[in-house]
Amino acid sequence: MKAAVISFTILLAGSLAAPVALLSSSNVSANNTTITTTTVPSEKRAADGMHRGDMTYYEVGLGSCGQDDSGKGDTENIVAVSASLGNPCGQSVIITASNGNQVSAVVRDKCPSCGEGELDVSEKVFMDLVGDLGVGKTEVTWKFS
Repeated sequence: MKAAVISFTILLAGSLAAPVALLSSSNVSANNTTITTTTVPSEKRAADGMHRGDMTYYEVGLGSCGQDDSGKGDTENIVAVSASLGNPCGQSVIITASNGNQVSAVVRDKCPSCGEGELDVSEKVFMDLVGDLGVGKTEVTWKFS
């Protein structure tokens, strides 16, 4: 009787399109059957600190970092990050759009409705990256700098 070998890999990566670091990998062998399982982070962040998610814009005002940015949305690079990231107030982020445009912005607010990889940005940031507020939402990559 000929032994059968079955090998497969399970990747749990949500909607990630970029490569991410492995959290764990294991092989199990029994009765000439090998099963390989690999788990990657389900969050939208790679091991190098790069995040991936949707970016939207909002009218900036009094942010959760304590500064009133009212009227600065079309002149300053301001970003709100997911509340799940703690308190990164004052930190800079580098945001890259799918068209290759890149902008640096300062965290001045938190976005309670954003997932970990998602951003809410000032109109200036959105225009610099996308060029059209009518787009409303676009996917970006970003990291703290």
